[in-house]
Amino acid sequence: MTPGPGIRTLAERVAGHAERAPASTAMRWLGEDVTYADLTRLVDRHRRRLTMLGIRAGHPVAAVAPVAPDTVALILACHRIGAPVLLPSGELPAETLSALLRQAGCRHQVVADGDDVTVVPSAEPVTDPSAAVPADTPFLLTTSGSTGVPKVVPVSGRAIHRFAGWAGGRFGIGPGTRVLSYAPLNFDLSLLDVWTTLHRGGCVVPVARNDATDGRRLLDLLARERPEIVQAVPMFYQLLVAARPRLPLPSVRHVLYSGDAAPARLLAELPRLLPRAAISSVYGCTEINDAFVYQIPPGRPAPDPVPLGEPVPGVEWLLADDHGRPVDGPGSGELWVRTPFQTSGYLDAARTSERFAVPVAGVPHEPFFRTGDVVRRCTDGALHLQGRIDFHVKVRGVQVNLQAVERVLLECPGVAEAVVVALDDPVAGKRLHAVVRTAGGAPAGEMALRRHCAGQLARTSVPSRFHLVTTPLPRTGSGKPDRIATARLHLGATP
Repeated sequence: MTPGPGIRTLAERVAGHAERAPASTAMRWLGEDVTYADLTRLVDRHRRRLTMLGIRAGHPVAAVAPVAPDTVALILACHRIGAPVLLPSGELPAETLSALLRQAGCRHQVVADGDDVTVVPSAEPVTDPSAAVPADTPFLLTTSGSTGVPKVVPVSGRAIHRFAGWAGGRFGIGPGTRVLSYAPLNFDLSLLDVWTTLHRGGCVVPVARNDATDGRRLLDLLARERPEIVQAVPMFYQLLVAARPRLPLPSVRHVLYSGDAAPARLLAELPRLLPRAAISSVYGCTEINDAFVYQIPPGRPAPDPVPLGEPVPGVEWLLADDHGRPVDGPGSGELWVRTPFQTSGYLDAARTSERFAVPVAGVPHEPFFRTGDVVRRCTDGALHLQGRIDFHVKVRGVQVNLQAVERVLLECPGVAEAVVVALDDPVAGKRLHAVVRTAGGAPAGEMALRRHCAGQLARTSVPSRFHLVTTPLPRTGSGKPDRIATARLHLGATP
């Protein structure tokens, strides 16, 4: 499974690091070093075991496991054989997971247990093991499923090579660089945290599953392991700040947040906790990987809202109206993006035709990805994310952006998390319900929340009901708010 002439595969790059610097650390796992020599020996052992168990080139397999040395070695062993690896979330219901395995043509699931490997046949045999997986596809990632059934996204070896070249250069990832790995392997953030780091000879510092939601343990890990690059969803940084750190963390030189908007008060706290870090917002998604980066000017407060920033080199974009026509000048439209790292399309051809398009009919060109995000271009050219198309609803005939309402709620003192959903109503058509998790600070009662919203939002955007809870709200495997699960759990309804 070769990405192209002159380009070494990810597994070959790791083996090359082991040859040149066998004692250099590839991963810091539970306080111990796993060297590149250790990792490569484990890859070779797993490869022999997989071959003996019948795994063959071109036959996709599924690996559902956390970031750990044995799992990383298992995935690289599959790459050495030439077997594409599907990386679904470990939190999917059994029925959804089975559907993904069928779609990807996975006859087996593979599980690493230390030095050993277990191969589990699929419950429903697959007749066509190729399942239309393109050549040069080491990874089959999955979308978060936050708005429906996850989609399978092939990622080519060439895309990984290009991405590692850009991300490694942009954030200074090279031999010995310690990079925290917080996101699960099925999330596209792992392309930087794990695979770019190993591609460039750096050191991956995974967060153990039991520590992922404990702010105090996360602070201890960062202080002990001293990573230089930290990338995570805003929830991670909220956990750090809420744990009331006693000392700053000076080792971190790049802080990246992605996957969701960060509240302004959180961005104001981060420079005190991470005094040497350049703080950047990264816009992207599984289908295109990173596309825009905005670095907050040091010593100045973050703009509110934070713009998308500058496109990554090689990225092309446009805003499209409801008919797919480019929007010129200031105005709003759906963001269409084409990147050097994007997938060629989903394994499901019908879904591909819905989301990948060429803006000018009849003109041969690589397709753009229709992000589903509404973006506004200001008179100065700055781009601002306004929300998802599927999170825009009409209340009494007026269009309301649910994510904009959530952002306002998150700025209210005493609010830790907020999810807003629109439920059917016989009179208004839709009514807004806000599920709010309260935390420390000023009390966030229903009247205080209503006054806060009324001072910043149009009347139709103020939720009709506020449901106050004290337990964390459901999240997808990638750390994004799970609106469907939240509505079912706290409202007994499906939006």
